[in-house]
Amino acid sequence: MAADYGLWVGSLLRGDLRSMRAHAEVFLSDVEGKPGSPEAGVAHRAAGLTCWYAGEYREARDHLERALALFQPGRDDDLAFRFGHDPGVSAMGILAVASWSLGEVDRAISLIDRMQTRIADLTHVSTLAIGGVYAAVFELMRGDPRRVAPNAFQLARLGRDHELPIWRAFGVFLEGWATAAGGMPAKGLEGMPRGVELLREQNNLVFEGLLKTALAEAEARAGDPDRAVFVGAAAKLPKSAD
Repeated sequence: MAADYGLWVGSLLRGDLRSMRAHAEVFLSDVEGKPGSPEAGVAHRAAGLTCWYAGEYREARDHLERALALFQPGRDDDLAFRFGHDPGVSAMGILAVASWSLGEVDRAISLIDRMQTRIADLTHVSTLAIGGVYAAVFELMRGDPRRVAPNAFQLARLGRDHELPIWRAFGVFLEGWATAAGGMPAKGLEGMPRGVELLREQNNLVFEGLLKTALAEAEARAGDPDRAVFVGAAAKLPKSAD
């Protein structure tokens, strides 16, 4: 199971959707004999995240709902150390984003609230970081800087304190966005482009379109429409392989 997950994560980090699909299918096949196991929940989360990357939101929702239904706090707490982060937190976070895309607003908000309740009882750094990303990005989509700010500040701190470059990059951007949207656009724009640059340096394109759209809006509010148009054009993502 750890090998299945490791191969899938390798494909995820390379941005290889075709390989992600193949490894997710193998993972699901390997847990067919244990449909109620903790590992089955992890396999459905991998399949759901794969579908989400492909824009298949309904399929993503179905897998992620299954992953969340299989998750049992207490029994599954050690999975954070076997599979990178708490499976309940990650399932709720990405399911919220997928549900929002399907227009299921109340469900999405409820999932984020549940995720943050779960995080409050955890100390696993990677789980706190990924939960912070999902929470902050969700509030970014909602356009609520007040709710983005605490998640962004904690995310940036975790990235700095534990030398986690990806989470630090997200934190830098989101701190900047919360500052800009909170009434200090010039100060916020010091961090937002830097966050995008740090993510690009790591070839991390997760949420890139959303982040660049937010950056373009901040540039426009700061009085630089030409820069906003340039950044907005750059927000178009390359087409993923099927």
